[in-house]
Amino acid sequence: MYIRDVNDKTIATLDSGDYFDDTLTRFLAGKASVFEFSIYKKEGDYELFSAGRKISFRFEDEDFWLNILTTDQDEKTLTVTAVSLNLELNNETVGPYKGTSKSFQDYFNTMVNNEVSLELGLNEVADKKISNEWTGTSTKLARLFSLANVFDAEVEFETVLNREGSLKKIVLNVYRAHSENYHGIGKNRTNEVFRFGNDIKTVRKKEDITNIYTAIRPYGKDGLSLANVEHEVLDENGNLLYATYKTEKSGFPDRQCLFAPQSRLSFLATLNEGDGWIVNTTDEMEYEDAEKLYAYALGELKKNCIPEVEWEIEGYIKGRIGDTIRVADSGYKPEIYLDARITEQTISFTKPSQNKSTFSNVKELQSQVSTDLLKEMEKIIEANKVYSCTISTDNGIIFKNGEGSTTLTAIVRDSAVEVTDKFSIEWFKDGIFLDTGAEITVKASDVDGKSVYKFVAKKTDETVAGMYEVTVTDVSDGKDGLSAYVHQAWANSPDGTADFTTVYPDESIESYPKYMGTCSNHSETAPTDPSAYHWEVDPTYLEHSKVGGDQYDSDQSEIYEVIGGKADSEEFQALKREADALLESYNSFVSEGGKYEQDLENIENRAIGLIEQLNDKIAQFEFIKTYIRMGEEGLEIGAQDSTMKMLLTKESLSFMDGGKVVAYFTQQSFYINRGAIVESLQLGNFKFSTVNDDLLVLQYVG
Repeated sequence: MYIRDVNDKTIATLDSGDYFDDTLTRFLAGKASVFEFSIYKKEGDYELFSAGRKISFRFEDEDFWLNILTTDQDEKTLTVTAVSLNLELNNETVGPYKGTSKSFQDYFNTMVNNEVSLELGLNEVADKKISNEWTGTSTKLARLFSLANVFDAEVEFETVLNREGSLKKIVLNVYRAHSENYHGIGKNRTNEVFRFGNDIKTVRKKEDITNIYTAIRPYGKDGLSLANVEHEVLDENGNLLYATYKTEKSGFPDRQCLFAPQSRLSFLATLNEGDGWIVNTTDEMEYEDAEKLYAYALGELKKNCIPEVEWEIEGYIKGRIGDTIRVADSGYKPEIYLDARITEQTISFTKPSQNKSTFSNVKELQSQVSTDLLKEMEKIIEANKVYSCTISTDNGIIFKNGEGSTTLTAIVRDSAVEVTDKFSIEWFKDGIFLDTGAEITVKASDVDGKSVYKFVAKKTDETVAGMYEVTVTDVSDGKDGLSAYVHQAWANSPDGTADFTTVYPDESIESYPKYMGTCSNHSETAPTDPSAYHWEVDPTYLEHSKVGGDQYDSDQSEIYEVIGGKADSEEFQALKREADALLESYNSFVSEGGKYEQDLENIENRAIGLIEQLNDKIAQFEFIKTYIRMGEEGLEIGAQDSTMKMLLTKESLSFMDGGKVVAYFTQQSFYINRGAIVESLQLGNFKFSTVNDDLLVLQYVG
């Protein structure tokens, strides 16, 4: 942060540890900023901060150049208030002016920029020419805002600094005002969802029917009314929303009124002879045309035939002034989704926890996706869910001298919740079916040296939900009469070198060792060399881990948000029919790796065309930072910032890197250009395993 003199020369720098009680407040109007902070008075230092000097800095890719407007001090502290824009705009005045069919730039050059060095940048209203008259006197800044209103525009002042912190220029950007058709200042970020409990502290909704009415009787000049005007406005389902008729109709008693029948059903009057209408009669206005009078009346009735809703959103969103974001609040039932625009921000560099965003233009969204479609999506999610599996024991997995027994228990978890009882469990010993049920008992006499016990968890449709295996070992005393000793060790790497220990850590710790090593020798002392041990993933670590669960819950919520907020039911149904037809054909695999690269390109081109066809609505489902695209060639899965993609067709499952096939499954075979097996590889009854970096073992496993 630079302190600059009246000539914009650097005279000192200011670090975050040099000040306190700081707030940078940014506003939507002109993207103006006010920076206030306090310092402890030190001899010589505080004298640098005097009215008229400048402060410049860069924050979140934006340049700030502020004028010190006021200082306030006592014996110990000095408080500085600095504002954006130069003093000419804030202080110079401009008198009456009348223009005929002039552009925004014409008015800007004549009234505002005649003595102020502003540069006109983006101008979204350059095609407009308007006649207008200003009769009073105002500051140039106020006149500029008034000019923007005349052109139905928003303006922002963009500061550009030189590398050493001096002012290079101030650019004035002009946007069409925020509306349903134009965004105005900032960006549309409604693809980003900010949740209650995280970025959003609370959402408060206030409804008020104090000024509600269900019909309006407007009058123009000389008694002009709607008596000779007839209009009906219907919603997308054919329901009558607004109506006025030239002749009296049943239920519509006054030809001079415009009615809102749907509103009347909710807000029924009881004191007007039973017709139920709440009528607002206007004063005589300047309208001389009945159609223009109707247009005015329709606009007023639309605003006032429903409760006035006021939303207050408390929280902080990292973004720029004018950005529109989406808020999700599960505290409301059903969960609400709001689009809201950042119109003010208060930021503290020294206490970020005090940062606050203020929102306006809040709009409540209605999900147009049916419950049945959401249930279908839930089925798809459930079918592809990954469960964590492990095996617990009551007596370990190592026997000695053919004595003892242990009970192996299968555990299946959905996130942190155990769901073993939802699946059928099948046990295998060395690849041969053994038994069913959650538990089996293994005796030392069942094990000849080593045996691999594995369970498979199956769903009701016989699809596999998960599996896990352990190696049970029986060691015996040596033939030379020496006793055999079994030792265990723990570590956080598959070779045992990371965090190696022969003493199991305190069970109260939150992070369990990932790997357990075992070895057998004739010494009571455990080896301290990790290479002496055979390393496997520690079942205790898996039992206490929650891998994937929290992320899955977040993914599922994001899926519903994107669908509920962006898709309408007709479009979604069309996409669903295409997906169903495609999925039904996934029943065989064939090779031809080169063909899949062209299929991938075809899908991407088809996705672009479909997005354009649906007017930027949902032709692509975004799961957080991943996506799924569907086309005639197959189903493509990828990530927005990755070259890795997966393509599933009726012939094969292919893996792409940089648009090239690097591996694929087809005809019950797997083809890969290059591969690296990290720990072990089993071919039939033979298993390759690495003991250490220098030794590879081939083992017959039954």
